[in-house]
Amino acid sequence: MRYIGVDLHKVMFAFCVREGDRETITTYPRDELDSFKKTLQKTDQVAVEATGMTKYFVGQIEGLVEKVVVVNPHQFKVISESVKKTDRRDAQMLALFLQKGMLPLSTYEER
Repeated sequence: MRYIGVDLHKVMFAFCVREGDRETITTYPRDELDSFKKTLQKTDQVAVEATGMTKYFVGQIEGLVEKVVVVNPHQFKVISESVKKTDRRDAQMLALFLQKGMLPLSTYEER
């Protein structure tokens, strides 16, 4: 199983894929969302930080993965209070905490 953390922005998004102890961090321009979708697997679990783009993003990937968790950054203090706050680091923390089952649940989870 793969755990994917996504940090969204208006023009780009960073994502981290964790498989076991291995991780890969990548950044895509927003207009390459279709390329990102082609990398997803049915058994993937995805955590995404809540932003203005989240609803659209979730709608695009919802049927392609096992589970999507939307995280309020104000409730997930590891991100909101991070001293080394970067898009890549936020994506990395989302993937790690998703893998460990330590993210707050949301209404976007698998129905």
